Amino acid sequence: MNSWKIIIPAFIALAICCLGPWFITLAGAGLLWLVASLGEFGWLIVPGAILLIVLAWREHRNRRACCRVKSSNPDEP
Repeated sequence: MNSWKIIIPAFIALAICCLGPWFITLAGAGLLWLVASLGEFGWLIVPGAILLIVLAWREHRNRRACCRVKSSNPDEP
């Protein structure tokens, strides 16, 4: 029964190792099809992705700053 503790994680690692590249390839092929279907507007994907990343980063920073616990010590800012 102890061997299952080794076999199951090994099987999961094997599945990720072998199937991961296939999923990445299929996702890349799907994105390539999307870009090709957009035609002359395909160049907008990269600036749009950068804009979304910047907006998500700013939102993450704002939430993290708002969740900081203020000290009850009056000497600390």
